[in-house]
Amino acid sequence: MQYCKLRNMELINIDSAIENDKIGLHIIEKGWAPKKFWTSAVNMVEGGKWIWLSNGQPIKYFNWDRGEPTGMIPFVASYENCIQARHEGTRGFTWNDLNCGVKNYVICKRPSSCSCPSIKSY
Repeated sequence: MQYCKLRNMELINIDSAIENDKIGLHIIEKGWAPKKFWTSAVNMVEGGKWIWLSNGQPIKYFNWDRGEPTGMIPFVASYENCIQARHEGTRGFTWNDLNCGVKNYVICKRPSSCSCPSIKSY
């Protein structure tokens, strides 16, 4: 998140299947498919509700990978409070809950005048 803020951008929110597919396609076209990316999603609020940290809004669209999220399963994945997006072959651009301290790439959102995300290791 700090990487994006230093560049006057913010971590990406993915609000629809169409947006998720567009980002996934862009990642494939750029050859970034094996990489994993942070979104601004967190569930560190009361009740375990997922929100977009960049704007505080509840998340209404999810594209969980098979078997996800696992952070709600006792003793399996405590502290999985952030969402990582990744392209997993035939499953497409799917989401995984993960410990927020894991090193991943980020997708930063620029002002609407730019249509492509900026990606950097974080």
